[in-house]
Amino acid sequence: MGNRRWFSLDATGLLAGQVPTDVAEYPPSWFSVDRTARRLMSRAEERVSNTVPMAVALGSTPAGNYVGCYWQYGACHPIPAQQLACAVCDAMTGTAEGHGFDDVGNFTTRGMYKALRLALTKQYVPGTGNPRENRGHAVELRLIFCSNLYGALPERAADLQRFGVPPNSAAGFFGTWHVRLPRYRGDAEMCLWLPAMPVDIGYVPMGAPVVPQQTAQFVPPAQPVMAVPQAMAQPVPQAMAQAMAQAMPQVAVAQAVSQGDVSETVPMGAPVEYARKI
Repeated sequence: MGNRRWFSLDATGLLAGQVPTDVAEYPPSWFSVDRTARRLMSRAEERVSNTVPMAVALGSTPAGNYVGCYWQYGACHPIPAQQLACAVCDAMTGTAEGHGFDDVGNFTTRGMYKALRLALTKQYVPGTGNPRENRGHAVELRLIFCSNLYGALPERAADLQRFGVPPNSAAGFFGTWHVRLPRYRGDAEMCLWLPAMPVDIGYVPMGAPVVPQQTAQFVPPAQPVMAVPQAMAQPVPQAMAQAMAQAMPQVAVAQAVSQGDVSETVPMGAPVEYARKI
């Protein structure tokens, strides 16, 4: 990677010049990016703060098969459905792993979540997809749960609608992606959301161009998807469970597809009552 500070937190902090005082509420790798990246992250957080805040049920995870879009080269690009599986560390944190493909190539993702935030590293598989764009490089993703993507991105409403974000249930993850290569540096916005109905890996968002077929030859990682032990599942107060179910009726029933097996999952913000592979 082109910048040695990319993998270490320096004293410059976020846009205001300070590391947030509530740094304990962030995943450990959240700030492992340089100053330029953190400035864009700060603006993304400001956008999310303008929407209605959402609570997180204890034990919930961001697991699911997500679709989405990202912005680059002055255009909006689709993100076909990608799988994200999670393992719980405690009531608010855990690890996340997944895989998928897009118009660059096949990729795996790995990282952590904490409360409403996801810090992921997206690693492209060399020799897949677009040889001009795929350098076998890594992309750092920093995503925040957002109750209303339209509210956070009013100027992007046409793109969100074209790619199938439902106007009556526009919850999802909004944030930034960051690439550092010797001859390319990129920082821009992106969104991920769970479709109203479960979808398989590779499903293309509504209105998006079809990804070339050669990028779909993905071989899942050799390691099995992580499972959540029974003891890890945390009880959720009935009042909170009812409130979250009403707030996110479509998101709460999403499923993850892993190596051909469909298992029940509970996404971020939904009540958790499970002990299966996710």
